[in-house]
Amino acid sequence: GKFKTIRLEVKAFDGRFVRRKGEMFVWLTDDEKRVPVRARIKTSGATVTIDLKKTA
Repeated sequence: GKFKTIRLEVKAFDGRFVRRKGEMFVWLTDDEKRVPVRARIKTSGATVTIDLKKTA
């Protein structure tokens, strides 16, 4: 379904943990639970998107 989310930029590509250049974003539901529903990593070579399909 569709629902409101909050997008956060994760600073994993600042040179301390990951030496490559890129971006990482995480989407959380905009409610009191703040469930992570999507993550996306973009580098110069590829983009990887991970979507949550269901929760237990």
